[in-house]
Formats: sequence, structure tokens, C-alpha cells
Amino acid sequence: MNINQNWVFYRLNNPNEKIKIDLPYDAMLREERDPDSPAGDKVSFFKGDDYCYEKELNIDSLEGKRIYLEFEGAYHSPCIYINDELAYERKYGYISFIFDATKFLKSGRNHIKVITINSDQPNSRWYSGSGIYRNVNMYIFPETHIFPRSFKVATINHEIGQIEVKAKLTNKTNVDLVIKDKFGKEVYSHCYLNVDQIIDTIYIHEPKLWSVESPYLYTAILNIEGQKEVLKFGIRTIKLDNEKGILINGIPTILYGCCIHSDNALFGAESYREVEYRKVRQIKELGYNSVRSAHNPIVKDFLDACDELGLLVMDEYVDCWYIPKNKYDYSLYMKDEYEKDLFDMVEKDYSHPSVIFYSTGNEVSETAFPEGIELTGKMTKLLHELDPYRFVTCGINVFFNGISHKSMAIYSKEKAEEEAKSKPKPSGGSSDIFNNLTNRIGTELMKIGSAFKIVDKYTKDAFANLDIAGYNYGINRYLKDLKKYPNRFICGTETFIFDAAKFYEMVKDKPRIIGDFVWTGLDYLGEAGFASMINKKDFPYLEDPSGWLTDEGARKDIIGITTSEGNYQEVVLRKKVIDIGVVSPYDIKSGYRKAAWRFNNALKSYTFDGYEKEKCIIYIYANSPYIRLYQNNKLLKMAKINPKKCYIKLTAKYIPGELKADALADDKTTIISTAILKTAGKDTCIGYYKEQFPEENRFAFVHLDVVDSSGIIKPHMETEIEIKNITGGK
Repeated sequence: MNINQNWVFYRLNNPNEKIKIDLPYDAMLREERDPDSPAGDKVSFFKGDDYCYEKELNIDSLEGKRIYLEFEGAYHSPCIYINDELAYERKYGYISFIFDATKFLKSGRNHIKVITINSDQPNSRWYSGSGIYRNVNMYIFPETHIFPRSFKVATINHEIGQIEVKAKLTNKTNVDLVIKDKFGKEVYSHCYLNVDQIIDTIYIHEPKLWSVESPYLYTAILNIEGQKEVLKFGIRTIKLDNEKGILINGIPTILYGCCIHSDNALFGAESYREVEYRKVRQIKELGYNSVRSAHNPIVKDFLDACDELGLLVMDEYVDCWYIPKNKYDYSLYMKDEYEKDLFDMVEKDYSHPSVIFYSTGNEVSETAFPEGIELTGKMTKLLHELDPYRFVTCGINVFFNGISHKSMAIYSKEKAEEEAKSKPKPSGGSSDIFNNLTNRIGTELMKIGSAFKIVDKYTKDAFANLDIAGYNYGINRYLKDLKKYPNRFICGTETFIFDAAKFYEMVKDKPRIIGDFVWTGLDYLGEAGFASMINKKDFPYLEDPSGWLTDEGARKDIIGITTSEGNYQEVVLRKKVIDIGVVSPYDIKSGYRKAAWRFNNALKSYTFDGYEKEKCIIYIYANSPYIRLYQNNKLLKMAKINPKKCYIKLTAKYIPGELKADALADDKTTIISTAILKTAGKDTCIGYYKEQFPEENRFAFVHLDVVDSSGIIKPHMETEIEIKNITGGK
């Protein structure tokens, strides 16, 4: 059962100011924002503190019972006290853990206290949130029961419906196994007599397979002395083949994915089932078939959504190993904790068909050194032992590895110490300095660096200890490394949106390049304003960054609206044929920042009042052989589309009216598809719409827009809106 309700919350140093709350509750989101906060832009200028969560838990009787508590995420270093005795503690703020609390409990009233730490700033390179930001669950069992998370299902052979079922019990007893199809029809049953463990291979007749296109789920039910353990699973296999690439159920599949952080936008770090489902829908709307959980294990509600809606997952363990990226980050504990972290991560992921491989880290330059190479192998071996049905990768920034032995190495303990002493600013810290340099110079800086000869020297041994070589920003190495290492599989674990079309064309006859994960799919809190391209005149970012909350370098913005860059991604991934984006005369005239992690700062709009006949830049995104662009029925451009770019741009005067772009076939006359942008009328009103969901939802996502009477948005119109008299909610 969920025990999220009726907690008491207070800051650890101020126990007199207690408030009643329900979980999840992100304490950082309620803190003040301060330009001088120790972690600065990394955490959107929020302050951190140490917090206490308390709850009274009434248990009628403990006789013959075993009680477990599950925390799906608490940032960070949670210590759980039960009746004033330390019952459990953990260091990693993103790991989901469960423990037997029985011996600490008593019949009647019990007192639960959870202390979390987040005053040790800086400890994260993005917004982490604070406190108990995910669900807390309680499991009550009789003495004979299935150990939590031990009931697992994996597919051995999809063609004949061969699956493996596992479970561990506390005592020997009779166990009934029933498997039902998606409609509730029984397709298998068996009774195990006097067992305390199940490891069985069974067969589902005429199996329905799980895939992105058809995410078919079965339900397995174990009955033990009146108890029921229910588990959803899909029949799905993954294989790597030198000639065909990655095979999902025997079908060659290219992973077109994006990276996401785990925060939930305006909810901060708080995780709600409906919000996680919404995120998965947003990712699929952009045309992606896969996602990378950057840079920590994703919550199980998100995995449930991926299972049900059809999205492949690379679940990533951590952002740092033992070399710090921030002075107080998880590098302090990783070496001592990684084995049990990976165990819990696999226990959470094991039966989810959406999870196809694990990533052991992100831009961990330890992989360029003997100790780190050995650790790479140890983690891969451990994950194979825990889960023999999935593959292992690691997101290695190959250029960073190439310079890791030099004085310009991006990460080190000394640099983390120095950064912690300095006043936070957007250019502070070694990685920030490099990233800002990349923003100014462009994407070629890192990609050219990735092609240096020395890069191979300091990546080859770590890659040899992985099933799949994960390249961050290394697209210029792919082809030469394929040739040099005939058994290497390559995945672009983190890439620039600018290379999306280049990758789409590159992999057509290169099956060992299995996928690409663009940074980033959904906008996120932290790294505040880093990828913004807003004009310098209105917001001198480098002088005063503290207004920013989000990174702004995503295909969907913080409230879930597809950006013009998102429309470009849709075109590249063949979700649509053609679209239009326009850089406003306002931005051109006042100047705007470069941002390497952005493709452009175009808007899906042709309404720029007061800038008539001023210069604008028009982008036409298309995957057709040719395009034709009209402005108010006047032909502006006829052009051939380079499939490695999938766009053209041209400069024109802004003349209100209509832009119309036709996608043309090879004959240059047959229209395949058309995109139109119209100028909004002079009348102005507030338009709104509510996002619709197929399941019951605690939340209503209502979008408010400044529009004309026909609903065309006016992007530069600003107004204050007061909302009052809400009924049926809050």
C-alpha cells in the first residue's frame, strides 16, 4: 500500500516550524532562489538544506506478519528511523530501495522519521530536488510470502513463447502460477508443490510479442496461501548481430532516441504516475522510439508507461564514478555503493520489456585509466550476472577521454575543489567552461576533437569491456572505428540535434551503429539558461543568469509544447514530411546567443507585429526531394533538399500574411505535403485547451495562450493573467 499521506515536514535545523504534507514532496522546490546559491545555475539557483519527514504508522498487530518499506527515491543520503532506531540508510539519492522493517516495528502506533541531506552544495550538475520526491510504499505479508522484487519474468525465445519465471519464498509452500493475456484470458497455469523457490522455463502458445509498435503485455499471477503477486511482462528478445545490428524479436531496429532528466518540470523533482505517462507520450509524439535516462535510474512508473505505450529504454546508473564533477557529489560513495545500487536497479528493471540495456555511467573519464577500465569490466560482469538478458553500455565522452591525461582534463578532484570555492556563475567549473566554449564556437569543436588519434588510445580498453560502445558527441569517429573494430557495436549515447539527419542517413547501411540519443528531448530544470538563444539586449545572460529556471535546449519546452526544433526532429524521423520555423526580426535585430545544443531559435509562428519589412530567417524542414516556398502566393524559393541536413534556410523581409511550403517529389511538381504559417489578426484574446488523457488523472494540464479570434498564437504578446475561482480542484 502507498503511505504517501499525512506526513509532517520541517527543516532539520528548525524543528519548531512543522507543516503537514503529502508525498511526494520536493523540499528544494519550496526554497528561495538566490544568484549566490552555492550550486548556482546547475540547480536553477535554488538553495539546499537538510530536511526531516515524520509519520505516525498504526499497525493493528505484528503477529505472524512481515513488513517491508519501499522508498522509490529520496535525495539524498536518506536515514530512516523507526521508533527512534536507525532502521536503514542509503547514499544514492536516485536509487529505489526496499528493506525489511519488521524488527523495528511494534503493534499499535509507530513513529517513522526520515532525514535527507542537501545542504552539501554543490553536489549535482542539474536540478536534483530534495527530500522524499517519489513514492513510499509499505508491504504487509504473512510469514510465508514471496520476497519483494524476487518475482521476475524474462523471455528466452520469442518465437516459441519460451519464458523464464523466477521467485523466492520465505518458506516452503504450494504456489499457483497463472498467466493471462491482455484481455484477461488464461493462457497458462501450473501448481508448484512444497517449494521455496521457482526457477522454471515455460511456454506460451502462439505468443503475442511486445514491441514499440504493439506493446502487448501479459499478466503473471502467483497465488500463495491466499496472497496474490501480480506482474505485467512482455514477450520480447534482444540480440546483437554483426550483419543486422540490434534485433528486437529478430527484427533489425535502429534506436532513434532522446535523453531526458528525471525532473518533472513545474512539479520539480516530484514524481507522479500520470506525469510520468505524460512524459512518455510527449517523447513518442516527437517520433522517438527510445529514451536514455540521463543520468540516473528512472522511476518505475515511467517504465510502466514505456511498457504500456511502447518506448525502449536505456536505464543509466550514475553521472560520476570516483572522480568528482562537483565537490560533494556521489563520487564520495560510488566505489563502496555501486554493487548494491546496480542490484537494486536491476531488481526494479528486470521484468520491464521496455528496458533493453543498462548504462553504467555518463562522461566518466575514469574509463581512460587502468583502474576505471577495470571498474568498467566489473560493472558489466555484475550486470550480466544479475540480468543475462540485457546489454551494457556507458556514455563516454570520447573527446574528454582523449584529453583526460593532460592538464586540460575536464574533471578532477582539484577542479571540483576549486569550483566549490568560487562564486557560482555560468562559466564556473571545468565542464561549464568547455561547454560554454562549445556554445560559442559550435558543435564542430567537440566532434573534431573526438576524431583525434589519441581518443582511440584512451577509449578502446573501456569499450572492450562493454557490449555496446557508448559515444557522447563522437559521430566523426563512427565510420573509422567500425572499420578498425569489426566486432564493435556503436551507440550515440548523447548527440547534437544538428546531426540528427546526418545520423539518419549514416545508419542505413551500417547496422553496427545501433542508435542515437539526442540531447535533449524534454526541457528540464537546472543548467539554467545554458542552451537559451534569447537576445542579449533583453537578457544579458552572462551578467545576470538568475532569472532562468530551465536549460531551454529541448525539443519540447518546459510546459510540453513542441518547439520548432522539435518539428525539425519530427521531419528527420519521418513523423511528418515538412514544417516551417521563423526566426523573428526582433531576435535578429537585437542579437541572440549561440547555443551548440540548439539547432536554431525559430518559432512556429509568422506573427511579429511592429517589424513589418524587417529581416527574418525562414527555415523549411523537409524529408522530400524538393521544396517550394511561397510568401503571400509569391514564390520565394525552389530548392533541392540535402537528406543529410533535411532543411534549408533563407532570409526574407517579414510581410504579414501567409507562408506556404510544399514538399515536392522527384518530378518537382507533385506535392507530397504542405505546411502553412499565417499571421495572427489584430484582435487579441485568451485561448486555452486542456490536454486529454485516456486514463483517470489527478492533474489537469491547461494551456493558456494569447491568440487572435481564430486561435493563432501571438508569441511576442505579453500580458498578466489572473486565475481565480477554481472549482473541483486546487
